[in-house]
Amino acid sequence: MVNQGKHDKAKSYYSMATNVRMPTRFTLLSKDAYTWLPWYKLALSAVATNDHETVRECINKGKQLAPERSEFFVLEENINKKYKDFQNKKNGTIYVIASLPGFIKPFMHYLLKEYYVILDTKFNPVNADSADLIWCEWADHNAIAVSNYNGKAKKILRLHAYEAFSGFMNVINFDAFDDIIFVADHIQEYFNEHVSTRGNQHVIYNGVNLEKFQIAEGKKDNNKIAYAGYITNKKGAALLMAAAFELSREGYEFHVAGEFQEKDVEQFFKRTKPSNMFLYPWQQDLNEFYKDKTYIINTSPREGCPVAVLEGMAAGLKPLIYNWVGADKIGPYWWLSFYSLKLLIEDLQRSKPEEFRKVVKLRYNEIDQFNSMYNLITKLMEVSNGKVENIAS
Repeated sequence: MVNQGKHDKAKSYYSMATNVRMPTRFTLLSKDAYTWLPWYKLALSAVATNDHETVRECINKGKQLAPERSEFFVLEENINKKYKDFQNKKNGTIYVIASLPGFIKPFMHYLLKEYYVILDTKFNPVNADSADLIWCEWADHNAIAVSNYNGKAKKILRLHAYEAFSGFMNVINFDAFDDIIFVADHIQEYFNEHVSTRGNQHVIYNGVNLEKFQIAEGKKDNNKIAYAGYITNKKGAALLMAAAFELSREGYEFHVAGEFQEKDVEQFFKRTKPSNMFLYPWQQDLNEFYKDKTYIINTSPREGCPVAVLEGMAAGLKPLIYNWVGADKIGPYWWLSFYSLKLLIEDLQRSKPEEFRKVVKLRYNEIDQFNSMYNLITKLMEVSNGKVENIAS
């Protein structure tokens, strides 16, 4: 299909192929077809469509899956030459390192229109040497490496929630960064109180693409509570189970969509869940999943700017939020304590879906957050090319 020139369609098919797991019942199948080969084919399709971000991602993944294969090393050498001229035509090079790229990927679409962007999941000093700006997403092991790196590039660190309460805070040289971005006010407050009061700080919330989420037509309250995301101990899996048991006699249903991150938690849920809890796989279209639900629940004991909650609110769902530090800052008068789910639900029954979408629109919409990021980047890069709205138009 790549040879036929149908590159976009090939990218779609090979992208799906990277998620196919190898069957365990058949031993005559080619292991390559279920490991590195789809990533290599996807990379070739991405090269043909000048999708630099995907090419880099495929190369990194392929080198992890099959370090003995030369294909990915040869491809990396070739694209470095291919993109050199392209790089020179841009307004500068931004090197993004993100061990978990999900939060930064939506912004790549806008950055790529003005800058040459390199995306890695692990810090590579060779890529850093060619950059004008290094963006470190997550204050983790990559942030340690970036803080110890001496080069010409300016440096930005974006700090989410889990790192703020981790041992990483003791080993990162925060003075090495030109700016630190926090995803929430309470994370910045905790950082300044317990870690450092260094200058050049900004709070830029996680954003929601409001075009992807709408309130279902004729939406009415019912007894359905949604949960979407990873089902894991750090997200309060036990509290989620306890909440379902608490409301099992009240007629409320828990519709839980996502992936288990620990095998023991998965077995615990499948063996122990009450009859009012229904499990679903990871959802590609959350707006569709939310349209017949009334509530979105968050049982995490620690959050920064919880995207799953905000996306649910954008679809008109009413949030049930455990009382973690900063929970009261998400909304105005309806900040929620998990003192009693039943009482909490009764309080929310007086609220309309539009109230919650309005909060997201005014404070957490994607375009405003992208504008803030973009303006910060252009200032550091000493390039002035307008705001995100102008780029996106």
